[in-house]
Amino acid sequence: MPAAQPLAAAPDRPYHHGRLREAALAAARQAVATDGHQALSMRQLAQQLGVAPSALYKHFAHRTALLAALADSLHVELLDRLLATQREEPQAWRAMEVAARTFLGFAQAHPLLFRMMYDDEVINDPDAENRLPALQATYDTLLALGQRAWPGLDRASVQQRLIGFWSTLFGFATLRTHGMLKSYMVGAWQQGVLEDQVVATALGPRPEAR
Repeated sequence: MPAAQPLAAAPDRPYHHGRLREAALAAARQAVATDGHQALSMRQLAQQLGVAPSALYKHFAHRTALLAALADSLHVELLDRLLATQREEPQAWRAMEVAARTFLGFAQAHPLLFRMMYDDEVINDPDAENRLPALQATYDTLLALGQRAWPGLDRASVQQRLIGFWSTLFGFATLRTHGMLKSYMVGAWQQGVLEDQVVATALGPRPEAR
């Protein structure tokens, strides 16, 4: 009787050795970037990863928790870029301008991820403040940067400027990613011309050099 052959080793999967959470976030990111977050299913994601849905639920209590974790990881990416900008660009006004263009560039390059990050399901979840710490960290970083970019303004005034700054950028990014900027609005203008105008409007008048 021939000797039994040893079983082939199972292929290493990304969820081995405690990496299921990271693998799930990576797979969810790809799924959302391709099909949008509304199509994301915990069951289908588990099937793609080769695990039971219950394994995913050990890391994410429900779909909204998964989306929030993904959104937070994307906010971390944007925050890291903002912090890198500050290190590379000591002039606060210029750093604010680069931050604005970075945000607009991210939204244009990743429209479906951008929509998910600010969708009502994620941003207005009752536990959103706990699940999205990078969002507040980004705000705090921009507030500190704004206090240098707009010298002479008190904290409350800088906060008001930041709301205008954010509203302008977010509004333009939303219009662009939703295809709402029609040809009769923009004519033959290049995207760069529009973006220059939006960033200038978001920043407002530059303070006089002292």
